Amino acid sequence: MAAESIHLSAISVWAGVVAVSGLLVLQERWEADAMNRYLNWMSHAATAALAAIAITGIYSGWHRVGSAGNLIYTVYGITLLSKVALVLAAIGIGGYNKFIGLPAASRSPAGVAVVRLALRIETILLLGAILAAAILTSQQPPAAI
Repeated sequence: MAAESIHLSAISVWAGVVAVSGLLVLQERWEADAMNRYLNWMSHAATAALAAIAITGIYSGWHRVGSAGNLIYTVYGITLLSKVALVLAAIGIGGYNKFIGLPAASRSPAGVAVVRLALRIETILLLGAILAAAILTSQQPPAAI
């Protein structure tokens, strides 16, 4: 239960900071130093949330699925793999932002526009992962069968 609570809290932080930043915060004109501080804070918050998600997700997933066969040959496992694929794609976009987008944003307003676009794409991917998680809650995990 604790792992599930931490997992849900962390995904809320990650999805929330990405969505709010991409859809609201970066719409405004900011002073360069304030923008860099905010983007740095956003990146650290998302990274910390991602670490918690990875640890609790692996723990919970293994306990629910039980074996590699259950991961591949059950609807629950396929849905879980879909969720993981969406999260991995979001991590890829987030990694791009962290290592390429944020440095570019600190140099020019055009860089901020690229970061904002990447955050919006990441938001869509995370909403897809949340939808997959919601679908998982209505399915019987194979390890429990």
